[in-house]
Amino acid sequence: SPLDFFVTLSASNMAELFDARIQYEPMIARLAAERLTDTQLRRLHELVRHQVDAPENPDLFHDTDVEFHKTILDASGNAFLSRIGKLLQVLGDQGRQAFQKRRSIRAQSVQDHQAIMAALSARDPEAAHRAMRQHMVNVRNALKEVTGA
Repeated sequence: SPLDFFVTLSASNMAELFDARIQYEPMIARLAAERLTDTQLRRLHELVRHQVDAPENPDLFHDTDVEFHKTILDASGNAFLSRIGKLLQVLGDQGRQAFQKRRSIRAQSVQDHQAIMAALSARDPEAAHRAMRQHMVNVRNALKEVTGA
């Protein structure tokens, strides 16, 4: 069950969780590029603006990062896919909080979020897929740098 997985989450399966997100979230971004509303797009811009305006605040970054990804999940227009993605986010939150404390990792994520935003703003599904995949690879690499897993 999901609870069993959560209770047994370790550095090694945390890495596997992010490997899964590398596959999953680009698919969601592709759908979101085709389906997101203007309201969702404005919200994403607002979240990234908060990240850019407060680069030294890891707590604000964490909160806006979670909301950024949740907004994209919802913009996919598929409630089932969105719920699965949110479960993956919840499972990975402990690991993300650990490595998001590093300013360099937050800075890379902000750059990644800006690239994702550009693709979503252009409503370009393939560019959104590529940008999200690169972001997830960067996050996975950050996890490896911090935990060695």
